[in-house]
Amino acid sequence: MAEPFAAITLDGATKYARISSVAKLNFPSSNFMVSCHFKTSSVGALVNKYASGVGYILEAQSGGEIRATVNGTILFSSAKYNDNSWHFCALGANRVTESLYLFVD
Repeated sequence: MAEPFAAITLDGATKYARISSVAKLNFPSSNFMVSCHFKTSSVGALVNKYASGVGYILEAQSGGEIRATVNGTILFSSAKYNDNSWHFCALGANRVTESLYLFVD
């Protein structure tokens, strides 16, 4: 198992990281940002810490958009990213202003 703050190497094709569900990854009332690099031509979760309407998820949709959900609030990207090229995605939450931000590329 990797140490905290350790790096992992992925091949960009078949490997992925699975991180166990730990309380430190829950952000019930604090500001947070989660991000990832992704390459896809299909649908599926990019980052997922969401269950029963609580938590956060970034996912690629069938139309190519990126969907971000935080505690039931949903954002969609305006562009499509299912082009099998590398992209960067970040989801941020500001609890003071009650704002969500979705950044892609």
